[in-house]
Amino acid sequence: MKKVGFLGECMIELSGQAFGKMNQSYGGDTLNSAIYLNRLQPNLNPYYLTSVGSDSLSEKLVRLWEEEGINTSSVLVDAQHSTGLYQISVDQCGERTFSYWRQNSAASNLMKHPDFRTVAETIDQLDILYLSGISIAILPEEDKVALVSTLQEAKQKGVTLVFDSNYRARLWETPEQAQHWYKQVLPLCSYALITFDDEMLLWCDEELDDAVSRITALGVDKFVLKLGSEGCVFYEHGNKTLIPTKPIDNVVDTTSAGDSFNAGFLCGIANGLPYTECCQIGNQLAGIVIQYPGAIIPKSQTDKLIRD
Repeated sequence: MKKVGFLGECMIELSGQAFGKMNQSYGGDTLNSAIYLNRLQPNLNPYYLTSVGSDSLSEKLVRLWEEEGINTSSVLVDAQHSTGLYQISVDQCGERTFSYWRQNSAASNLMKHPDFRTVAETIDQLDILYLSGISIAILPEEDKVALVSTLQEAKQKGVTLVFDSNYRARLWETPEQAQHWYKQVLPLCSYALITFDDEMLLWCDEELDDAVSRITALGVDKFVLKLGSEGCVFYEHGNKTLIPTKPIDNVVDTTSAGDSFNAGFLCGIANGLPYTECCQIGNQLAGIVIQYPGAIIPKSQTDKLIRD
């Protein structure tokens, strides 16, 4: 069975009405993908590579990940920094607003942790390592350099790197800063999972061909352009295949659509399936997830896609 790891940040989530009752949960793009991957293929037990605070809430957070089948042996505890926090406030009309407290979080200091060497050793032993634009964005500039070096070493040791663009403007000082680091990471990756809406925002792309030309120029031979309700296009060595998705009439929450698609795609890759089937699994899972509220939907709803 393949060893798969996810590098990034998961934060504590508070949701409800401001100065009213708040519910506690958690959320993070890479963690969402890790959970859905393990649901698709139970006992895969993907590694999560991050750092959390040393408080009791962070400890409980890690236990919840373990209940979802996540291998937390490479989750570092940082006594000097706290786990990131975000709040979803819902007004009387149902509109949601987000507030974040993640600056200088434990996860953003992962590369500086005195035990990061053990995380790097885990990375070198993986078959597949997945990370996102957020995984890079939260790091200080000098740690971005260190991360790229870690990825280069992992690639040299045969680790398959998979990158999800997931551009969040608020995490970058300028679009040019994000562009610079994406250009450093993408050439190292065997697969890129790109959301075209993000490309339009970050690069001002107007047509799919604009994104395709840029990504292929960076040396990425296999990548997916995700098109939301239209499905996705898979590109391999200049050839493209459109993989449409089934229309969903009851769309409730698209929060984790991309994360769940990525989990399905990774499940296919880990099992050596044809790329069209990898994308189909991703489309199927995303189509289920968007019919329920929240990033992580009830397990009973994803069990129908379990693979042997």
